[in-house]
Amino acid sequence: MSKDKKAYDKPISLDMSLDETLSRFTKVTKEEIQGKGSTQVALLKEGETQLVIFRGKEIRQVFHDNEWYFSVVDIVEAMTGSDRPGKY
Repeated sequence: MSKDKKAYDKPISLDMSLDETLSRFTKVTKEEIQGKGSTQVALLKEGETQLVIFRGKEIRQVFHDNEWYFSVVDIVEAMTGSDRPGKY
């Protein structure tokens, strides 16, 4: 394989088997990590917060006990379009 051509230049398609797809993904990921010279992975910290977009609205989420928790009020606002989602 040439230096200019990477293993993922051929697109992954729906007719590929799951094993082949995972094998190609794993191989490419390992090559990319080795190429960067760094294997540090950003770990999520307890209490870390983020904003995500759902139906065009910002939803607050917080990472706690290895799980993401979402703001129910924000989700209700996104789903109903209400100006007062806390009343639900």
